[in-house]
Amino acid sequence: MQAMNKAWIASVNGKKASEGGGREGSLNLTGTPSNYKIVTDNFSNEVGFHSIKIIRQFANFHTHDDESGPKPSTPNNNSQGNRLGDTGVANKYHFDIYVMSSRGLYRYDWKSKQTSAKPLRKGRDWLKPC
Repeated sequence: MQAMNKAWIASVNGKKASEGGGREGSLNLTGTPSNYKIVTDNFSNEVGFHSIKIIRQFANFHTHDDESGPKPSTPNNNSQGNRLGDTGVANKYHFDIYVMSSRGLYRYDWKSKQTSAKPLRKGRDWLKPC
């Protein structure tokens, strides 16, 4: 929870770029789901996107601001127009993507190639313990 909160604060609490936000905070999980380590990304101050550092993670958590969609971006719909987006990077490097936003927590599973239809946690409930 502490690392997720740190990423949220780095994103200026999900504010739009026009409100001084538009930045993404990020963290990665390495190891295995039962024995993991949280590795936070250095804050890059990039607006509208975040360069995900590839470190053999099994999951990446990052924020989207209030202007971006609440779900992971796709090859056909991302701010960089880079033919990858969140889901393309996940597929290329074989890890799940979780997007934290003011509208909830969404997951992209690279194995099934599916994004959760509904948020795993609504609103900012992902900032609270389960």
